[in-house]
Amino acid sequence: MRVFPFQPVGRVSRHCLLALVAITWMGVYAYPADAQQWTYNTSLRYSTGTYIFSERTHTLAFTHGLGIRGDRYDLSFSIPLLYQSSPWISYTPIGGVPSGGPQQDVVRQRRGRHASTEGQSKQSGSRSRDTVILQDTVSYQDVGIGDPSVSASFALITSKDQRPSIRLTASAKAPVADEDSGFGTGAWDGALGLRLTQRVETWFLFADVAYWWLGDLDGLELNDSIAYSASIGRAFLDGQLGALISVAGYEAEIIDNVEPPVQVGAGLSYFLDNGSYGINTSFYVGISESVPGFSTSIGGFVRF
Repeated sequence: MRVFPFQPVGRVSRHCLLALVAITWMGVYAYPADAQQWTYNTSLRYSTGTYIFSERTHTLAFTHGLGIRGDRYDLSFSIPLLYQSSPWISYTPIGGVPSGGPQQDVVRQRRGRHASTEGQSKQSGSRSRDTVILQDTVSYQDVGIGDPSVSASFALITSKDQRPSIRLTASAKAPVADEDSGFGTGAWDGALGLRLTQRVETWFLFADVAYWWLGDLDGLELNDSIAYSASIGRAFLDGQLGALISVAGYEAEIIDNVEPPVQVGAGLSYFLDNGSYGINTSFYVGISESVPGFSTSIGGFVRF
């Protein structure tokens, strides 16, 4: 069911309200006792890929965010400024999804990469790689504001002696962007999950799992899915430099007959003035057809 902006009805918006309640509770519960620290962060991310289409899409996302952190919780708000070379990709909190933009019916009718090719023997094991060829793919460029999102986490188990730490996480996205340009989906999205962190001397292990409730576009249903990620990192130079490798994906198809998103990547972070500010960079390679073939980002933060 399609959920329209600011109308809290239906399955998706009810779950998004649950995520928003969780976010609010995390902040209010910890507010009186915590010494708080504000953070401004920004990043520039470039992505490119054909996804399931015959033509390549280039995307630039210039994101700004503001966050507040206490002893047991953090709360953040972010909003992206987007450039896209085609409307075929819809920007969401889980990344760009190959919706087809104004031609969503073509994507909806796609058989999928693993559908049996019509007219071929079942014994042959031949598979189709249906590439979606969209009509009227004239030169296109557009810039606009994406959907804003809010995220929070709350420490359920904390540890300072190299035992695991576990946090409750929540996210929600409001539908305010232009859906036709691919800057949003026109629907609410929300997530609830858990994050595990383990430190062993200079090594760090991170694992995240979250259930995403995704609102539908006008002509295309987006399926709910469980997101997962796992990373291993190491600190160098007494903690000034950090490096990690990671894998991230979703356990189920976001769009029917389109492979679930999976990508692998690596990143570097450099911290200055005891972590008061820093810079970071990353790159990712897409493993499945529903993510860009390559993406890279550079960003920074200031704590005050």
